[in-house]
Amino acid sequence: MIKRILIIGFGMMGKSHLYSFINSKHKYQISIYDKKNYSKIEISNYFNKVNFLKKFPKKKKYDCVIIATSSDIRFLLLKKILKFNKVNKVILEKFIFPKIVQYKKFAKFSENYKDLILKVNTWGDYLYRNLKLPKNIKNNNVKIFVPEGTLLSNTIHYLDFCFRKIQKIEINLNLKRIINSKRNSYHEALGKISINTSQKQISIQTSKNKNDKMVFLKGYRLILRFSQFTVFKKKKIIQRINFPYAFKKTEKDYLSLGKKNGSNYDKISFLSFEFLKKLKEFNKKKELKIT
Repeated sequence: MIKRILIIGFGMMGKSHLYSFINSKHKYQISIYDKKNYSKIEISNYFNKVNFLKKFPKKKKYDCVIIATSSDIRFLLLKKILKFNKVNKVILEKFIFPKIVQYKKFAKFSENYKDLILKVNTWGDYLYRNLKLPKNIKNNNVKIFVPEGTLLSNTIHYLDFCFRKIQKIEINLNLKRIINSKRNSYHEALGKISINTSQKQISIQTSKNKNDKMVFLKGYRLILRFSQFTVFKKKKIIQRINFPYAFKKTEKDYLSLGKKNGSNYDKISFLSFEFLKKLKEFNKKKELKIT
């Protein structure tokens, strides 16, 4: 049976998700919805592969819905697609929702959808599973350096890497300055974030370097550059891991949903919620919005 896929949002991320399915050996019935009215020239390359919807779908059945919009409208779109359609699986982008109250509202709303399976598109768990370091090394204290302008938006990926399950964490913020994100109306920060548990200490801080870097114990370090994670032991390269772009992995994520380790929504929503709470305490005048 041909599986039915709906992608909401046809920007850069939406197209990347699409390529994962149209380049597959499997056959899919793919629909696209975007509030923007694309010209025939803009969508001509996809005419024979997807169905562009002019109206938001209602009374439809989808095996998987991918919401690849900005975070500020994701909550309303998720509620709307579930309310008016039958959906089995949903893949979301991070940051899942930008407001604390939306996590609480969706938890209550989703009680009516017991069979729904949710996945958040983060790469921390992928990196953890593919990183061939001794377990006691990658599970221990980690120092992480990220380029300026990416601290708030990238932290959830690294929390996904560092925490294998939902657990009590203590987040401390030492932010020097709140700045505007390169994405309009969103926020970023310069400074340092520390996350502590009874077993480990993690720090994530901004750096003027253009590459993400993770520093482990015993001389191990990892650098993200040129679409690849390169792992060193001291100065020797011991492993390379390709970056998991959506066009390479979205179909795999969809096929894994319902299996062991397939869904990560509970963990990512918990970590996101805790992070937003701490940001609200830090910046009481205005709730910061992360993309």
